This record gives sequence, C-alpha cells and structure tokens, in this order.
Amino acid sequence: MEETMDDAGIKALESFFAQAALPDQVQLDPGTRIINVGLFVKTQFTILKESTDQVARRLAFERLLRLKAVL
Repeated sequence: MEETMDDAGIKALESFFAQAALPDQVQLDPGTRIINVGLFVKTQFTILKESTDQVARRLAFERLLRLKAVL
C-alpha cells in the first residue's frame, strides 16, 4: 500500500511513530546516520505540518517513510 501525503497519510505516519519504539540512532542509508531519532521525527513533522513549501513538505514526508522502512 502506497502512503499518500494527504491528511490521512500524515495521521497514519504520526500514529506509527507515536507507537514505535524509536532507537537513539539509526543508519538510514550508507550516507545518512540519524543521531537523535526522536528529534528527527519531531522536526520532519513540523516541516510537514507548518511549511508552505510543497517541495520541503514532500521531502520531509519521504524521509519519514524511509525511516519507517528501516525501523
């Protein structure tokens, strides 16, 4: 099932991350290590909800999906 960047898709991601046991750090891909996963998630949701820049919102959504995939 493909995730969409509408209200339902954002709420589904929020629900996932609210219930997930987040590690302190995670290797997202060979070139990207997140050293504070909780702060990363909070920051990406802030961008997703408050930014008017659609490119920034799409990138934040995609980063959250990538994180979800590796957890």
